[in-house]
Amino acid sequence: MKKLAYVLLAGVLIVQPIMSVQATSLQKEKQQAQEKLDSAKNSIDALENSKEETKSAIKNLDSQLVDLLVEIDILKGELDSKQEELDLCRVDLKKAKATEKKQYEDMKKRIRFMYENGDTTLVSVLLDADSITDLLNKAEYVDKIYESDRKLLMQYQEAKTKVLNLEKQLENDKADLESMQSAKKEQENSLQALISEKKEQVADFDSQLEEAKEKAAAYQAEVEAKNAEIRAAEQREAQRRAANNPPSPSTPSSPNTPSSNNNPAPSVPVGSGQGSAVVQYALQFVGNPYVWGGTSLTNGADCSGFTQSVFANFGVGLPRTSGEQRGAGVEVSYADAQPGDLICYSGHVAIYMGNGQIVHAANSALGIVTGNATYRTILSVRRVI
Repeated sequence: MKKLAYVLLAGVLIVQPIMSVQATSLQKEKQQAQEKLDSAKNSIDALENSKEETKSAIKNLDSQLVDLLVEIDILKGELDSKQEELDLCRVDLKKAKATEKKQYEDMKKRIRFMYENGDTTLVSVLLDADSITDLLNKAEYVDKIYESDRKLLMQYQEAKTKVLNLEKQLENDKADLESMQSAKKEQENSLQALISEKKEQVADFDSQLEEAKEKAAAYQAEVEAKNAEIRAAEQREAQRRAANNPPSPSTPSSPNTPSSNNNPAPSVPVGSGQGSAVVQYALQFVGNPYVWGGTSLTNGADCSGFTQSVFANFGVGLPRTSGEQRGAGVEVSYADAQPGDLICYSGHVAIYMGNGQIVHAANSALGIVTGNATYRTILSVRRVI
């Protein structure tokens, strides 16, 4: 019988280290998978941010393009109007030239008539004129020329000059408008090209996001699978402990055996009283608001700000973020979780109350509330007090 007892005891001592090594290996594998998952989620967040920034840039460029198209349309209207003015001006110029020419011919006829009536001096002076301007200048010295003819010629010449100046101004204005229109068209083409480039970037982000989300889903499945393996290993360990630790002692010599070393950790370890005090302290803030980046238990805190401030009341300093808090203290299994432990999720952290319940700063909609600890996949349980 003694030999059998020694054999069984040896088996227990061998199995326990194997189970411990297996659990440690599974925890390490889960941690590696979680790090990959966190990296994939960070990539997704970065891609989402870049995508939103690019979409915002496209929206801004679209707005600029709309404004530019309006300006181009206005310029086109101004060009059309300027062309109409120019066409009318050219018609007026043509009429002015024709009127001037007719008046000039009529005047020459009158001069010829004067010649035929014997006034040869006047005729020779006027017929030697090279142009209307020269003729008018010479006419100043010829007091016998009809005053009305001279005034009419000057009026026609002034009218023609004004029309010529107007035509030149209109042509300059039109050239300026055409130059502006050309510049606006270049801007339009540049904006269109930039918008097309940004849209291609968005499409590329969509492709990268799809790939990153596929990786994240695979890593998430791996983490959940490792959690399941860890829970199964913990259950096997609990069953083994129960089988190797019957409730009643066998013989008075049992203190000489190592079986007492196989008992599970005490249900109320050192510090568990403080853990319950932590929970009771945290519960008084239920109903207060969630504020991203906040650390005030009354005015508002986010998940890690809530846990940090609660534990600070008990002299325990925690890192600021949920990711950093996942490395605080020592890790314990969920099966061994006790009040006051930190329950760590992906991007979130809560305080364990016991009986499968947590108290945490959930989100801006719920604020600080209590809830079920397994409402999300648990990544780690940390004992910090």
